Amino acid sequence: MAKSTARRRRITPEDLQQFISVADPQVSPDGSRILLTRSHVGEKNQSVSNLWIVEADGSVRPFSSGDNDSHGRWSPDGSRVGFTSSRDKRRPQIYVLEASGGEARALTDFPEGSIGSWAWSPDGRMLAVSFRQTDAGRTEAAEAEREENGSSTPPWEIDELFYRLDGDGYFGSARFRLHLVDTETGQQRMLFGRGTNPSFSFDWSPDSSELLVATNVSREPLLTPWKDELFRIAAKTGKVRRITGVPDGWKSAARYSPDGQRVLFAGREGRETWGVRNSHLFSCRLDGSDLQDLTGHTDFCLSSTVISDTAEATFGAHYDFTADGQQVLMCFGWHGASVVATVPLAGGRVRLLTSGPASTVMGNLSADGRRMAVCT
Repeated sequence: MAKSTARRRRITPEDLQQFISVADPQVSPDGSRILLTRSHVGEKNQSVSNLWIVEADGSVRPFSSGDNDSHGRWSPDGSRVGFTSSRDKRRPQIYVLEASGGEARALTDFPEGSIGSWAWSPDGRMLAVSFRQTDAGRTEAAEAEREENGSSTPPWEIDELFYRLDGDGYFGSARFRLHLVDTETGQQRMLFGRGTNPSFSFDWSPDSSELLVATNVSREPLLTPWKDELFRIAAKTGKVRRITGVPDGWKSAARYSPDGQRVLFAGREGRETWGVRNSHLFSCRLDGSDLQDLTGHTDFCLSSTVISDTAEATFGAHYDFTADGQQVLMCFGWHGASVVATVPLAGGRVRLLTSGPASTVMGNLSADGRRMAVCT
């Protein structure tokens, strides 16, 4: 074997700009392409992220032109891609771009604030968006007015346990609310805004008629996390129905089953929060009956996370369904690595699909369920 002639040298700060990370892989509905977020350190020492496409032949090309684009999602028919962009840093919006390319247009017109997670409705007509509006006294206009008048920045009046977050800063009592956005007109309205919980999970029903929300509407949700509840919300009217009969306990990552007859969520029963008990995957009927713990017979924990550059450092559960609706695919940490596993929706043995010392991030599945996008 020939000796390498490459010369070793000291690492320089400029070398950091050569690192490229890929994350959040999303396979197109027809399984032919993968959309991903590509990020690197820019010349001004800022994080630069945009969307790229991996074609079926393995070729890679840039898809979006912004410097702060992320969370790319295919429309259900594969004709469009929506993504979050902070082109106006204090007013991030959701943009839409034809899958064939072209110029992206801003679909939403949210005021100053933060966009959390969002999802296309199965029929492609609406987006469900988690949005938190900036307090009126903390907006750019308010800051400009104070500067013009010579006024000082008002102090924060803290009366909530959750008022700031690393990487997010101070937000006081502002909270994320669930909004609906028309994918053609951009018209938007708030659908659900109960409680002071700092976050919540949601999912569209298969027929796009309602949304499932897991949240905590108690006065102090951080002190009473076992009061998490499941709600079904009509998309047209906003009528809220609470799912009763589900035991107390932490609940997150709420999803409808593919046939719309059951709801699934990750969590644990009882009042223990951060302790020794694993988070499991549960399933029940729409009325809360027939509760099943699909992973309780194992030592797997759905909120176990392996931190890497391929995904945000979150501790939430991530799972999806096979096309026939018979199996649930899950991604979680196990023995220092992250793995993909499957369990029958009706209950049964949990089977590991991946192994080895790697951080595997599960994206989504193609419409026929034959291909899944992953980052490792």
